[in-house]
Amino acid sequence: IWFILFVVTAQAAVGIIASRLELHLVPIEQLDGHWFFARGTFVNRNHYAAMLGIGVSLCIASFIARSLTNAHRGESTLEERQSPAILRNTYFMLTEGTVLCGCLGVLLIGILLSESRGGLIAPVLTLVLLWCYLFRGARATQLVSWISALIIAVFLVAFALGETDSLVNRFASIYEDGGWLFVWRAVAPIAIDNWFWGVGVGAFIANFELYRTAEFMQWQLPHAHSQYLHLMIEQGIPGLLLWMLPIILVLRKALSKVTTAKSMYVRKMCLMCATVIITLSVHSIWEVHLQQPAISVYFYVFLALGIVSTEIYTKSDSARV
Repeated sequence: IWFILFVVTAQAAVGIIASRLELHLVPIEQLDGHWFFARGTFVNRNHYAAMLGIGVSLCIASFIARSLTNAHRGESTLEERQSPAILRNTYFMLTEGTVLCGCLGVLLIGILLSESRGGLIAPVLTLVLLWCYLFRGARATQLVSWISALIIAVFLVAFALGETDSLVNRFASIYEDGGWLFVWRAVAPIAIDNWFWGVGVGAFIANFELYRTAEFMQWQLPHAHSQYLHLMIEQGIPGLLLWMLPIILVLRKALSKVTTAKSMYVRKMCLMCATVIITLSVHSIWEVHLQQPAISVYFYVFLALGIVSTEIYTKSDSARV
């Protein structure tokens, strides 16, 4: 997991440097416009932000795990449980916490420079969902303070980079032509007319031509701008449910282990896996990130890790699966 976090942070750094130096790491004719937004080695800046969201999720999960346990790493010992909380927290921040804060800072800068709305919204929604599940409505004040701190940090970084106006304008353009709602309104008739069987895998583009309206005459639309809507159009509601079912089952079991497992190691592993899965699932509401191999491979890696993590220590008290 540390290796994945460093790889994603390196991708963020590459995107930041390329954006500031106005470099293009992919052929310029393949870009989707927005020439100097951060995108790393991706053609689409939203996919770049989604990959960075994996790292943000891991950082968030690490800090939440810290709030759920008194141990700073691995299994708690008697000495760790008896030591003052301030010493444990200081040790955490001077070691793992420092690295996490550094990675989180680089990742947030990368997402800001990509000007991806979803890249900012998805981690915040994930934090809210996890907090509501883990604390069952308790510690609401602490949740608000965490979210406020995250939003303030984002705007401070945006202000320091001179990107405040651009950030505000990006969120204001959701309802404009080319925004999520604009695209969903155009493809909704396809989903409604083919809600059960769908139009077939890979047949979205051909069917969109049949439903193309006058306002979309100048647009090329390769997908429905939503992973779930796209799957429903191509495979119908049964196909969408069959794809979502194993994800829901893994999430349900992993989240239950976060609150019930005796092992702090199991709790943290399950929490990290669940956080990444939730973040990418939320982000996929308005993008088709899981059709990109560079992102989907991490999604399914964490899905597999989530399955394995729920089985740790279930065979015996000492052997890990």
